[in-house]
Amino acid sequence: MNIKVSEIETALRQRQETLLAVLELKEAIRLTDADIRKHIFALRKVTQKDIDLVAAIKAYVGNYEKQNKLKVTLNIEGDINSKLSNRVKTRLLRIFQELLVNIRKHAAANQADIILFEDGRQFSMIIRDDGKGFHPENLKTKTVSFGFESLEDDIRDMGAKLDLQSCPGKGTTVTVQLDLKEEGIF
Repeated sequence: MNIKVSEIETALRQRQETLLAVLELKEAIRLTDADIRKHIFALRKVTQKDIDLVAAIKAYVGNYEKQNKLKVTLNIEGDINSKLSNRVKTRLLRIFQELLVNIRKHAAANQADIILFEDGRQFSMIIRDDGKGFHPENLKTKTVSFGFESLEDDIRDMGAKLDLQSCPGKGTTVTVQLDLKEEGIF
């Protein structure tokens, strides 16, 4: 939004047309407002005593597909809800939402595939898109990568591992893996 405001300011100073930049700014504000509302709603929902991660992800995917005109396939294997604590499920839901928001904002994808897998020893969440991709090393050099830093913090705090694979023109795959303890995690 700051970039758009700067473009509008420059155009006004140079007496150039600003309507397109204003419309783009308006759309950015609308999307940001929608994202903030979704996150607030999601945070309220995850304060329940017993979180059903699978149901929450299914509901989010259903809304996401409708709002973003993006096809999403969801494959769930294992007894995910019984193996994870509410604290971990809350973080995984936030991570999941952030990754899907990133697909909408940056990927220009037509398809996303999501796999949730639990085999008693490990939980994995794999999110793959067919979007435009990027060079992952650019995330480390960007000064404005608050979302990625927050994502890494959540993953590290859980003791999970993050694997991000992307290449321009080939989409992106993000894998979050979490080793499960014998008596359930946390």
